[in-house]
Amino acid sequence: MAGMIERICVLLLVNLAFFWRTRRFTYCSDDIPVYNACRTFKNKWEKRFKQLIAYARITPQEDHALVAILNGIVAVLIYLALGKNDISFLTALLVSFCPANNQCTIWVSGRWYVLVTCMILLSFIFPYFAPVFLLAGSVHPAGWFSSLVFLGSSKWYLAIIGIACMLYQLKTIRFMVDRKRKMEAVEEDNNINGNRIVIAIKTYGFYATLLLIPFKLTFYHSFLHSMAGNEILRKKAYKKDKWFYIGCSLLAYMLYSIFHWSPVGWGLLWYSIAIGPYTNLYRCQQEIAERYAYIASVGLLFALANLIVSYPALVGIYLAMYVTRLWTYAPAFQDDYWLIEYAVCEDPGAWYAWHTRALKRFDQGCIREALNMWVMAKMISPREFKVLVNIGVILKLMKRDDEAEKFFKEAEANIIPGQEEMANAILKDARGDKRPLCT
Repeated sequence: MAGMIERICVLLLVNLAFFWRTRRFTYCSDDIPVYNACRTFKNKWEKRFKQLIAYARITPQEDHALVAILNGIVAVLIYLALGKNDISFLTALLVSFCPANNQCTIWVSGRWYVLVTCMILLSFIFPYFAPVFLLAGSVHPAGWFSSLVFLGSSKWYLAIIGIACMLYQLKTIRFMVDRKRKMEAVEEDNNINGNRIVIAIKTYGFYATLLLIPFKLTFYHSFLHSMAGNEILRKKAYKKDKWFYIGCSLLAYMLYSIFHWSPVGWGLLWYSIAIGPYTNLYRCQQEIAERYAYIASVGLLFALANLIVSYPALVGIYLAMYVTRLWTYAPAFQDDYWLIEYAVCEDPGAWYAWHTRALKRFDQGCIREALNMWVMAKMISPREFKVLVNIGVILKLMKRDDEAEKFFKEAEANIIPGQEEMANAILKDARGDKRPLCT
């Protein structure tokens, strides 16, 4: 008992000590519109509840402190839910400091993935209250399918409750999926064929590798970006490469584990279930986002902990790598400016990072610098409609109308199928006096 309490204290203290410096960070990306939108509350209870579930921002200091506290709570819940032993303790440390989890362990807007994870872990610890926890978690899309991670565990029957919650939320699921599809998906995403399976396996392998070896941390990954709306990048996305074969290997091992069941196999099954909705087989979200892998990371890193727990040197190497990588990347979230700067540095081949950087420069009145960045984005991906339009708009502002028209015509030739009406309206305004920028 004393050892368990000591480990709980260690998990709380190391998380608070590591993440407490983030209190100096301000808001970035989605934090900013949420902060501006919700500033009045009926009472202090509504204020704190909305702050907890990330529907409101109070102050950067308070919100980042809350994130740090939740990190410690998740770590404790992992330790208690997965065995209260050396393996669960190591899993808790790995999940806490996994660099690929940065959008949930540092960024305020990643809160819901953390809350859903809490609901799942609480269901393991207090199975009689699982209906309440899982129903609460199913309010957010991240909780719709992840409750099936109970499959393969001693509490497999809780997955039935998870399915019941999914059925209860079915109308909401359909509504939100359809809405996101209208916002994110394009005509190519509706083609369910062998190429979509290749994409799904590649995404599956990419996330697993990123969690185990954090080779690239960024808010805007170039991997699979524009795969559905750009012919050049689509061919690249459909190609069978290292990510495809890594994904195939992991899937083969998971299938092998079904017939040779072990904690490692269950960890991989957990990862597979939780990451499944984000593998781009049926895309209704951006192609890659590190926060999508947070819930899945618990299972994968539990599998890793089982493999390395008997090798202290390997444990030390892994934790040192994780802590160092996360510590050096954490300042990316100190404000909106640095989030984009880190994105460009981490993945200079991501055209969207350059595009977003250009928008920020334009908002600051640095028109020529913005033009340079959109040209850089065009060099990376020469057929992006919004980049071509924006270059044309900047050239019109600079009174170079003939050059601008060339880019408008090029943009017209690269309209994404299925978006003709919207694209033509943008081009009409761009050629006229409105001169809109594509965000």
